[in-house]
Amino acid sequence: MYGGQYQPPEPAETTAGVTLLFGSTDGEWLVREQTQVRKRKALLDQIREVIEELIRGPTGVLVRTIPEGTKLLSLYLLPDGTLVVDFSREIQTLHMGGTTGEILTVYSIVNTLTMNFKEIENVQILVDGDEVETLVGHIDLEQPLARDSRWLKSSFLPSAEPVGEPIE
Repeated sequence: MYGGQYQPPEPAETTAGVTLLFGSTDGEWLVREQTQVRKRKALLDQIREVIEELIRGPTGVLVRTIPEGTKLLSLYLLPDGTLVVDFSREIQTLHMGGTTGEILTVYSIVNTLTMNFKEIENVQILVDGDEVETLVGHIDLEQPLARDSRWLKSSFLPSAEPVGEPIE
C-alpha cells in the first residue's frame, strides 16, 4: 500500500471442460479429446473458445480435422438453434481432400458443437461469408447439419445428451 491505491488480486481464470472431436490415427473416425477452455459469460464467446480450440488441433496423437491456417471469421445463433459458423477460405484451399477427410472435418465441427452446447441443434458452415455447396466436393453444406454419430469411433458413441455438463 506504500502510497499507492489498493489493487485487489486478479480473479483466477475459470475453465470449463469440453469434448473436442478429432480424426483417429487411421483417418477413418472421429475420436474424443477432453480439454479445458476459458469459461466465458456470453454464450457466443464460449462457443468461439471451443471452435478456436478445435482449430488449434489435438494435443495428443489424434489428427487435426480443420486445416492449419483456417480462421474463425464470425458466428451467430439463430432462434431455431442453428449456429452459423463462418470460416476463412483456408478451410477449403488447404483441405487434405477426399470424402472421408471432408466428412471428418464437417462432423468434427457439427458434432463438437452440438455435443457441448444444448442450445445448438444444427450447424450451418459458411466460407468467407458465403454459403458453399461443399468444402471439397462431397458433403452438401447448403443446409444446416444436425449431429451425426455414425462417424464416431464405436467405443466413443455419445448418449443422446451432451457430453459432460453443457457449458452455460
